[in-house]
Amino acid sequence: MPAYYPDQRYLSKLTTIHREVTLPENAIGNVQVREGARVDVRDKVARGLIPARHVIIDAASELGLRNPQNLSKFMYI
Repeated sequence: MPAYYPDQRYLSKLTTIHREVTLPENAIGNVQVREGARVDVRDKVARGLIPARHVIIDAASELGLRNPQNLSKFMYI
């Protein structure tokens, strides 16, 4: 049976909407409001970063190479 959505929705100032907001599982961050606190739709409630799938490193520098073109000798392809 298809869902029914009425043409009009009733709005009341007394209505309270409860929503659970979480950061994605792989995010590093923190929630900035207390549990149960009232927030507005425009309030930022959490901040975090999602780590990149790849990390870029300066391998020539890490290996102490003076000429970066010598790096290919240390790479396994």
